[in-house]
Amino acid sequence: MNVSRAIALLGLTHANQCDDKTIQAIWKRKLLKTHPDKSDTHDATRLTQEINAAKDFLLQQAKHVLRAHLDGRAARERQAAADEELRAGMERARRAAADEELRAERARQAAKRREQSQDLFRAMHAEHNSNDMRPYELQQSINQCVRDNLNYEQMRMAQRLRARYPASLAP
Repeated sequence: MNVSRAIALLGLTHANQCDDKTIQAIWKRKLLKTHPDKSDTHDATRLTQEINAAKDFLLQQAKHVLRAHLDGRAARERQAAADEELRAGMERARRAAADEELRAERARQAAKRREQSQDLFRAMHAEHNSNDMRPYELQQSINQCVRDNLNYEQMRMAQRLRARYPASLAP
């Protein structure tokens, strides 16, 4: 008979069940359920003998081994729970790092898009401001007036633009 088998036969679960009185009470309850006079199973005699042997083994020879075994099992369960908590914490940290990396990448992409947009704006603005620094609409109007030999509507538009941008038209 070994300790694990004896514990399983009697159904002990806690280290505080290792005293003689508790073992005897548990043995009696088990015996009432499995005794050949009370049970109809064909192996009731064999099971009753095993329960008696387990009780005797635990009472006489292995109290200290039983306590150590149950304490060890509890320690293993605590260690398993701690390991699981550690794994869960590491997984949460890994996810947080991945999320942070994704946010940083998105921020870099947004900054790159802003930079490209600003470069495009600067290029367009440089296109519209020719060497004489006239606004784009005014330059277009003047060019059109010259091509069409200054018809009435174009001349009025040029006058309005000159009034709006007088400094840029200085010769």
